[in-house]
Amino acid sequence: AAFTLAELQNYRQDEGGLLLAVWGRVFDVTNGKEFYGQGQGYRVFAGHDCTRAFALTSTKAKWLDQGLDGLTEKQIVHLNQTYWETYVAKYPVVGKLLDAPYNPADYDHFAGPFSEVRRTRPHKAAETSKPRQSRCPVT
Repeated sequence: AAFTLAELQNYRQDEGGLLLAVWGRVFDVTNGKEFYGQGQGYRVFAGHDCTRAFALTSTKAKWLDQGLDGLTEKQIVHLNQTYWETYVAKYPVVGKLLDAPYNPADYDHFAGPFSEVRRTRPHKAAETSKPRQSRCPVT
């Protein structure tokens, strides 16, 4: 599936699904609604491209749906080692962002070929129905 930034904003509802994008890859984070759902601390991320905010480790809305100009190599590597690797392990990729505010293909060396983005399953085995212990969405 392919999404625009405007379409992605339709996926901020617990019932309708919770999606967010990192490096132009769209993740279904509905199973993490204890983090991204109504009234939760990371709700701000649902329905947005979070790449810049994650690189800056910021929950400020002003960094959502923004380009990556001015980020340091250290911030990009941190984004890859913390957020990207965690999201790939925990949440399925359900599509790609058509109008990312940066060129997602520039980050293929971290995220794989953007031209070949397809639906995936999380790399970790599915968790049981018991509540998660961690309150952090990246652990």
